[in-house]
Amino acid sequence: MPCALGEIAREWKPPEARNGRPVDVGWTAAGQVVDVRRRRDDLAIVQLEDASGSLEVIVAQEVLQETQALLVQGALLVIEGGLRMSEFGLGLRARRIHTLDDICRRRGRLLRVQVQGVQRGFAAALSSVLAAWRGGSTRVLLCGYRNAQGQADVLLDDTWAVAAHPDLLRALAQMPGVMHCELLLARGAEG
Repeated sequence: MPCALGEIAREWKPPEARNGRPVDVGWTAAGQVVDVRRRRDDLAIVQLEDASGSLEVIVAQEVLQETQALLVQGALLVIEGGLRMSEFGLGLRARRIHTLDDICRRRGRLLRVQVQGVQRGFAAALSSVLAAWRGGSTRVLLCGYRNAQGQADVLLDDTWAVAAHPDLLRALAQMPGVMHCELLLARGAEG
């Protein structure tokens, strides 16, 4: 069940313990790293935060070796792992750690751009913004596009597919006539 970090404790129902031990439930969390504490060389505790709250993430040796360069304050991360309630409280044991940029690039399937009141020259401006990002696999859908003949949602063909990235969404959101941008991601657990 997707929810903000601050809502996990309220929304999540932990399963019954097995043999007196807490059970991990597969979970994905996203947020900004606000603190990293190292315990020995084989363990890190990462405090992940979003606008609603925070979550403690345990990063054990096998994951830490592969991802320690990502674990810096301010990093925007997506962490897949096992959520559990223990005597220390609610926490996530990391199995995979990705940057937000990497998740957008690998799992972005559709970039939905809501437009309203676009003016002459919008198509050329859109082409200019998309040019640096073209050649990827994320399709672009213009929602609410209107001209003299009517209004429609327009799915741009594959030649307009982009390499999805948060910077692209920010650039599109600043364009006159763009009301909202949304990146739809594919589900998956690819490494």
